[in-house]
Amino acid sequence: MSQKQPSFSGETARLRRVAGNPNVHVFYGKHARTRMIERHISELDVKHILGRCPVVRVEPHLGSIRWNVRGKDLDGRNVELVVIVNEDDIEITVVTVIEKLGATP
Repeated sequence: MSQKQPSFSGETARLRRVAGNPNVHVFYGKHARTRMIERHISELDVKHILGRCPVVRVEPHLGSIRWNVRGKDLDGRNVELVVIVNEDDIEITVVTVIEKLGATP
C-alpha cells in the first residue's frame, strides 16, 4: 500500500499569488546562484517553476519557513527549489536549486 503524499495546496496557492504579483522581488542567495550556474538553470526557469509548480514540503528553519517547490524547468528537467516566501513584502528568496535526476514532479 503506497503512502499518500501530503498536500500543501494552501502554500501552493500563496506561492502562486506572490510569484504572480507584478511587484514581486525574487532574490537569489549565493548558494542558489552557484547551483544555478553548475546546473545550467536560469532565472526564467526558476520563475517558471515558482508560478506553476506545487509546494511539496514545508519546513521551519531559523525563524522562517522554507518551502520546497518541485516541477519541470523550461527544458523539461525535474527541478526542486527551496524558497522562503515573504508575503507581506512580496518577496521570494531562493535558497537553493536542485536538479532531481530521474524524479517525477
